[in-house]
Amino acid sequence: LGHELVGVVESLAEPVAHARDKALLGKRVVAAIEIACGKCDLCKRGLANHCRELAMLGLSARSGCLAERVAIPVRSLTPVPASVDDDNAVFALACGAALHAAQMVRLEGRGFITVLGDSLAALLAAQAMARLNATVRLIGENPDRFGLAERWGIKHRHADDIGRRQDQDVVVDCTGSAHGLDLALRLVRPRGTVILGASAVAVPHDPSSTPPDLSLIARHEIAVLG
Repeated sequence: LGHELVGVVESLAEPVAHARDKALLGKRVVAAIEIACGKCDLCKRGLANHCRELAMLGLSARSGCLAERVAIPVRSLTPVPASVDDDNAVFALACGAALHAAQMVRLEGRGFITVLGDSLAALLAAQAMARLNATVRLIGENPDRFGLAERWGIKHRHADDIGRRQDQDVVVDCTGSAHGLDLALRLVRPRGTVILGASAVAVPHDPSSTPPDLSLIARHEIAVLG
């Protein structure tokens, strides 16, 4: 268990290659979830998070961090500034994903941007993207989460209260569900962009659920980004 962590570097395996590695001793750190081999063609091309032999902390091929001590490659560690406490630093992984999504397409100057969902991923994506574009709105189904959007000054609506006018320039689907993807495809304008901002595959596991209408992607020339 555990893939989001804040820890203190107690020791380093020898030999230590760089002086900057030794500087981590005694420091608080967070860790990237991906552990790459550093040797395959994708790693050498700068795509280490798509490594052929990729392991992911607590998720695949690597034990999680719900333990007193864990061993993690130095290259996966980032020091935590003294101004950030542990309770906030543990969000580093999720914040990194939200910031990455916000940089995948140019948001400045775009007309309308919608974030679907009220999960941690959706709330962080809405915060990150609202700094770049004031039109960002959060569409969810959990009214309890709308108070957070209200506090941050982010527009928010319940999913049942919106039209499907296909007028959004960018839709970020953080639901990880077939229903969310279908809604995203019905909200985005022709030649608009849908970003899949959740790790769950947007394919229904329940045979009784309705699959998304993927024909909309071709019909409206929609760009879909992972």
